[in-house]
Amino acid sequence: MKTKLLRVVLLLVSTVLFLLLAELVLWVVTEGMADEKDLHYRYALHYEDTAGNVYEHQGEAAQAGLVIPFDDGPRPGYRFAPDSTFYICYTGLDPEARGDEFDRPGARESLCVECRMNSLGMREREGVVGPKPPGQRRILCIGDSFTFGWGVKVTDAWPRRVERMLRKDDDGIRTVNAGAAGALYVDEYRAALEKRFHVVDPDVVLVTLCLNDLIPSTTALSFQEQPSWLIRHSRLARALLQSYAMQSSLTIDPDRDLVQYLLDFPAEHYVAIEWLDKQGIGRSDLWPGGGPQRDLVAMRNWCNERGIRFAVAIWPFFQGLGPGEHYPFTKIHTLVGAFCREQGIPFLDLLPELENKERTDRLWVSPADYHGNRRSQELAAPAIANFLQRLLTD
Repeated sequence: MKTKLLRVVLLLVSTVLFLLLAELVLWVVTEGMADEKDLHYRYALHYEDTAGNVYEHQGEAAQAGLVIPFDDGPRPGYRFAPDSTFYICYTGLDPEARGDEFDRPGARESLCVECRMNSLGMREREGVVGPKPPGQRRILCIGDSFTFGWGVKVTDAWPRRVERMLRKDDDGIRTVNAGAAGALYVDEYRAALEKRFHVVDPDVVLVTLCLNDLIPSTTALSFQEQPSWLIRHSRLARALLQSYAMQSSLTIDPDRDLVQYLLDFPAEHYVAIEWLDKQGIGRSDLWPGGGPQRDLVAMRNWCNERGIRFAVAIWPFFQGLGPGEHYPFTKIHTLVGAFCREQGIPFLDLLPELENKERTDRLWVSPADYHGNRRSQELAAPAIANFLQRLLTD
C-alpha cells in the first residue's frame, strides 16, 4: 500500500515539475514576442502598402498617409486617404483552403485583400461617384466595416454582390459602397450623407447598422467575464487552450437578458471602455441615449425632402449564430425593427439569413477578425437585393 502511495506521489510531483519546467521554457522562448494574453495572437492582422511595406496597426498606417484626419463630422476622426491603395493581411490561414478568398499573398505567409480608394475615399469605382448618366440609378450603401467589406475582396463584399443581382433586371443600377468612409456611428453616417456622400446623387440610401452602432456590445462584455487566473497568468495554459479558444463562441446563459444589461450600462462606465472613450462616444450616442433614433429620423427626413428612398438594415453580431448555439442579441434587432416600422422606415433584419446556417467560426474572416467572410456575404446578399428591388419598384 505504501509503495503504491509513493508511486502516486512521485507521479504527481514529477508531473508538477514537468509543467513548471514547460511554463518556464515558454516564458523564456516567447519573451519579447506577441502578447499571448490575446488568444488570437497566432492569427495576426497587419496592413501593407503597394510597395510591400508592413504596418502593424492603423496608427502606423496613418503615419504613412494611408489614413488621414478629418474634423467635419460630429467628432474628429480618420478616414482612408483618397486615391490610396493598401492591403489588409491575415496570418495563420490555410492558403490551400482559402487562398481564393484573397487577392494576393503578403508578408509573413499572410493572405491579403486589396483596398483601393477612389477620389472620395470610398472603396468604390471612380465611375459611380461622378455625374450620373441618363438611365442610371444609384444605391448609396452607408455603414461601417461590414459595408466596406473588411477582410474580403471588393467583388465578394455584399454591395457589389447585390449590384450584380439587381443588374440582371436593370443594367442601369449601381451600388456605391460608402462603408467606413470616415463614418462609423449613426451620427457620423448622417453628417457624411449631408456633407459628402450626397454628391453621388443617390436614388436610394441604405444605412446598414451593426451592434456596435447601437450598444457597447463588443467591449462591455469584458467587464463581466474575465478569464480565469490560470488563463491570465499561464502561457502554457493559453497554448494548450489555443485551438479550443479559436473555435469557441461567446457563451451566454440563454435565460440572461444580455441586451438589457448593455442598454442599462451606466453612462459613467462608458469612459472605462477604451475604444469608445478614445472616439468620444458616450451613452447619448448609442441606442440607450436615443442618438441613433434621432439621426435615423433626420436622415429619413433629409432623403424624403429630396425624393430619395431611405431604408435601414441590421447585421447580427457574429457570435452564437451556428446550429444549436444561442444568439443573445435578438432583442436589439427587435427594438430597431419596431422603431423603424413606427417611423415608416423600410427595415431589413439580416439575422434570419445568417442564423443556423453555418458554425459561427466558419462565418469569420479569421479567428482574430469576426467580420463576415465570403460565405457570410453570400448568405446575406440575396435578402438585401430582394429588399432593395422592392424599394426600387414601389
